[in-house]
Amino acid sequence: MVSLELKGCGVLSEAFINCPLLTSLDASFCSQLTDDCLSATTVTCPLIESLILMSCPSIGSDGLRSLFCLPKLIVLDLSYTFLVNLQPVFDSCLQLKVRVTIAWFLILVHSFNHEYC
Repeated sequence: MVSLELKGCGVLSEAFINCPLLTSLDASFCSQLTDDCLSATTVTCPLIESLILMSCPSIGSDGLRSLFCLPKLIVLDLSYTFLVNLQPVFDSCLQLKVRVTIAWFLILVHSFNHEYC
């Protein structure tokens, strides 16, 4: 298996994905997906190059730290996750071509705060 799409599995909170040849995982809108599940997946699927976690608000810093297990990761989408500390991503994913896609409103809020402070 090269690609797995779990998009829209909103009630999915735990999954054991053991696909060592997996290169693309789309778990967008899996709003209950946990750090533990992401961490386990990064260990069992080390060839992932593209990881879409859009609208997965249960993913936090612990899950992001596990991304170091994905040495081939070049695309990461964290939009609509409401993460504010992306340092674990920057520390773990030096090879990203698309560093991070974040929610547009976070950029607007950040710009607004700097403009009017």
